[in-house]
Amino acid sequence: MIDLQDVLGKKVKLVDSDDNEVIAVADLYESEDDSGYDEPIIGLTNGQYYLQSEIKSIEIID
Repeated sequence: MIDLQDVLGKKVKLVDSDDNEVIAVADLYESEDDSGYDEPIIGLTNGQYYLQSEIKSIEIID
């Protein structure tokens, strides 16, 4: 899997652990030390936030 900090500011296609596919720009990244969840998180421009463990796959598309 791509390192989550590498997708910041990029348009991504994300598939979550429930097999939902989302296309949006990653506009937030917090490391495991900063997130409060003991794992990294990303936020997308559609208002969704994902823990690394909730992401099945992620790819940069633009």
